[in-house]
Order: sequence, then C-alpha cells, then structure tokens
Amino acid sequence: HKGVLGIVASKLLEKYHRPTIVLTVKNGIASGSGRSIDGFNLHESLTRLKHLFIKFGGHYHAAGCTLESRNIKILSNELEELAISLLKEEDLVPTITVDDCLRLKDITIETVSDMRALEPFGSGNPEPVFYSGNLEVLDSRVVGENHLKLKVREDNVVHDTIGFNLAGEHHTLQGSLINMVYTPEINRWSGTESVQLKMIDIAPGKGPSRLNADSINS
Repeated sequence: HKGVLGIVASKLLEKYHRPTIVLTVKNGIASGSGRSIDGFNLHESLTRLKHLFIKFGGHYHAAGCTLESRNIKILSNELEELAISLLKEEDLVPTITVDDCLRLKDITIETVSDMRALEPFGSGNPEPVFYSGNLEVLDSRVVGENHLKLKVREDNVVHDTIGFNLAGEHHTLQGSLINMVYTPEINRWSGTESVQLKMIDIAPGKGPSRLNADSINS
C-alpha cells in the first residue's frame, strides 16, 4: 500500500544501512518512497535519472517518485551503479553520534530532569545520546516479546536499562562487561521515580569492540 512505503523503506534502511527505494505498482505505474544514508544524496541521484520518472521530489535522505513500471529494472541498475561509484566502504558501516561520554554516577534524576526540560525532541532538536563503557551486567532478562532489560553497575552505582528489540543479545550478557549507547530517562512506577537508560546499542566491553569511545562519532 502506498501509505506504508516510507515506513517500510525506513525499516529496511535501519536494518541493512543501505540506500533503499520501495515501490508498489498499479495499472502499470510504480509509486515509490526512498530513504538514504550519509554519502548517497538520494534526491541528487534521482535527478541524474530524471528521464525515467513521471515525477519525483525529496531531499538528501528521503525522496518519492512515480514512474512507469517498465522502467523499474533500469532504475534499479542505474542506482546500483551510482551507489558503487559514490559510496565508500566506510559509508556502509552504521555509526551512532553521541553527545558525550558519561559515568553512571553522573546520571541522576536531577540531571535527567534537566535534560528532559529540552523536550520536545525531534527533527532539529534530537534526543541527547550518551556512551558509557565497561559496565558490569548484574542481571539480564527478556521482557515482552523481544526486549532486553539489564541491571548494570559502574563502581558502586547501579542503573536499570531497557533495550527495545535487543533481546537477541541476552544469552551472552550475564556477568559480562559491556559498552553501551543510550538515552537516559526517568521511570515512574507505583509512585516512585528512578533513572532508566534506554539502550540504543551495546557491545562487549574491556577490549576491542565495535562500540568504544575511540570509534564513536561525537
């Protein structure tokens, strides 16, 4: 359905970190929605191929298009050639931009409340993202269908964390050290408040890792 093309394209981009266009065809006309990564200007690429479209529009990271279905294969081949010529190997490696590296002792209800005063977050005002390394996992369990809940410690400070759709990491974590990228939030339950870290990504700590302070963009 045309109404979900953008959502599907975004999900595919998130999973594979590759420029993506999703198309649906009706009566010989294809309608598409695309999403892209840094290093591949989607609108500029479609402009190079404008002879294939009935209409198109968008910007660097997102675009929409309409074309005759007989041109889909040509479009696919041309975009693949453009991607090969424009994208470097490092462009295909997902990165996370963090605002700062924090110690767990610095994350208190007061500091999180101050950060939340910057809401609402969204385009032009992204939610702050932080990194902490070599956290000890005291407890690891799966909640819901595919969510990961951890209790982590650094020195004598312990915080709860939640990671949506991260349950696949569960079996390797108990008693280990991890590096973590997250956003802090306040969890309110039964009249009490506590700090909770909403995990974005995690990786093994104490040693070479795909997630460490030297390799994260900040």
